[in-house]
Amino acid sequence: VFKLPTWVAVIAFLIFDVICVGINVYLVRIVPELIKVKSKNKNFLEKRNNILRKEIEKEHSQIDGIINNAGLAYTAILECAQIDELKSQFEINTFTPLVVIREFLPIMSKGKIINMSSVSSNVVYPFISPYCASKKSLDIFFQALELELDNPDIKIISIKPAVVKTPI
Repeated sequence: VFKLPTWVAVIAFLIFDVICVGINVYLVRIVPELIKVKSKNKNFLEKRNNILRKEIEKEHSQIDGIINNAGLAYTAILECAQIDELKSQFEINTFTPLVVIREFLPIMSKGKIINMSSVSSNVVYPFISPYCASKKSLDIFFQALELELDNPDIKIISIKPAVVKTPI
């Protein structure tokens, strides 16, 4: 976990989820290697988020935003896809943002939740259907959250870039 000025966050944006508190930005590293750690320790992400939340609450009573950005793209012919790889795909792209939201939503009374989704959540492409499905699931969960929230001051935004050359 790193606390950095906002301008630095843009540089590290691709491998981190971001918790925004006023002009402070907390970068939370979420990369596929953590899934292997999590499989050994079922509460790894929850514990990590709880520690981060306590650290933020020492200086701030509320957060202003969350950017769920970390992602993983597993490509495979579906009939040959490894189930463990599919689970990792959903763990990173779908369930990790939900874990982050469960921890930080209680200290967010207004602001934005931004999800880096994908145009692939609207269209299915061959060989990347696990990625398409995980992003579609992310969108559906957060559409439901927006309906369930009883707070018009929290906005949920889904950004759906097209093909972008990234390390994933």
